[in-house]
Amino acid sequence: MEDKINIRITIAERVYPMIIDRDEEEIVRKAARGINELLAKYKRTFSGHDIQDYLVMAALQYSKDNLRHKVGEEDKKFENELISIERQLDAIIEQQ
Repeated sequence: MEDKINIRITIAERVYPMIIDRDEEEIVRKAARGINELLAKYKRTFSGHDIQDYLVMAALQYSKDNLRHKVGEEDKKFENELISIERQLDAIIEQQ
């Protein structure tokens, strides 16, 4: 069974208790820091909005970055498959 821990994360000056896998603690805390940094940036850049607007902007930014990363991974997987097919074809050609 996985090792779970209780942590408290603060986002937008609100505390959220969480139960997470011990090996995910660093990434969860880093994600919370990133969100808070984006919130501060959006507050400076787009003053006069409420916290919900800033949270939506941060969520959109993270979603965009995540999708860009996934597309990059899919491209790499496709590239590796093409390389594998090319090697197989090269081997067939060499046998003839």
